[in-house]
Amino acid sequence: FLSRFVLVNPLNIIIEGNALHQLKVPNVFERIYISKNARVVTPFHVAANRIREWSRGSRCHGTTGLGIGECTQDSIMRPNRTILMGDLASSDVGDKLDSFRLGVGLELLNVLHSKTPHEYTRCFNEQDGIPSIVKDLELLADVEATARIVDSYKKFASRISIVDDDFLKENLSKGVVFEGAQGALLHQDSGFTPHVSWSDTSFENADTLLAEIDYSPSDCRRIGVTRAYSTRHGAGPFVAEHDDLKVLEPEAVPTPEIARWQGKFRRGYLDMVMLKYALDIVGYVDEIHVSCMDEAKLLPDYRIIESYCDYNDKPYIPTLSDPNRTEKLKTCKPEMISHCRSEERFLRKIAQGLCSTVTCVGYGPKVDDRFLMPVENTLRAFPLR
Repeated sequence: FLSRFVLVNPLNIIIEGNALHQLKVPNVFERIYISKNARVVTPFHVAANRIREWSRGSRCHGTTGLGIGECTQDSIMRPNRTILMGDLASSDVGDKLDSFRLGVGLELLNVLHSKTPHEYTRCFNEQDGIPSIVKDLELLADVEATARIVDSYKKFASRISIVDDDFLKENLSKGVVFEGAQGALLHQDSGFTPHVSWSDTSFENADTLLAEIDYSPSDCRRIGVTRAYSTRHGAGPFVAEHDDLKVLEPEAVPTPEIARWQGKFRRGYLDMVMLKYALDIVGYVDEIHVSCMDEAKLLPDYRIIESYCDYNDKPYIPTLSDPNRTEKLKTCKPEMISHCRSEERFLRKIAQGLCSTVTCVGYGPKVDDRFLMPVENTLRAFPLR
């Protein structure tokens, strides 16, 4: 079930659904339920997103190139042309698509006209890791594209279930897991602008949905999940980054095209400063799951960055109230680092630092690779003195 807080790209779901069908997964589309109020990410959003990121050059924000920010921003600025899932079979979908295509097309033409001839020629060929945007420009100029998209939308709407928001209440007794789409540090307001997602990555959306059906959040378990090391896609400050982690296998990506847009997959040692900041964003967690412990074993030791210092060697702790936290983070380096001699000590340090409990440890990508701690052996935080 995709709630109204999820941005939906029907064409991507069709591709994924067909791939699962080829793998003999039964009834893929019949099992998909989407809120009628979920916003739709169109191919025109995707194209505009990529052109806008390309235009930033060395000042890029970092993006997957999937149109998420473009769709969100347009729904705020021009809600009258926003397409919702409940609109897919309506007669005005084509008008809304063309309204965006023509409007953003003119806007982006002005952006391109401001470029130098040398910069402009870069859009035709991939250079310095920056993808070509020729196909994106052609799509926005294609007057026949809208009709093809509308046809695909109608077929998609007939294959899945578009439901009211009371669907959740009707199915809550079956047990529900709310899964966030991005990491907490990409929060649209509390992350490190401009390297953020256009979404609320805290528990707020789940709490809102539960409150609407009179379900108490106190009856839920909030689970925080972290790898045994730190990661970052593409642009943005990353204090924990370290060459030691290059020994790990390259991260799998959905497609080479997405990989080109989101940039290099970067790794660093576990960063307690950022984990605590993530906890400030989400409020609290009841328990912690630590994944990728199998990869952590390949590193020189179990290492945790405990604190930062800035370019003046003064301690720095990012706070939600600091509007300059992104720029300050760019000048920081690790200060105090803990070297743990054993896996158990490493996991206990995580529990202690976050004042929580490690209840699950992952040693690989499969379900059988997860180890749930028996209650009597859970790695609890040390008592606060």
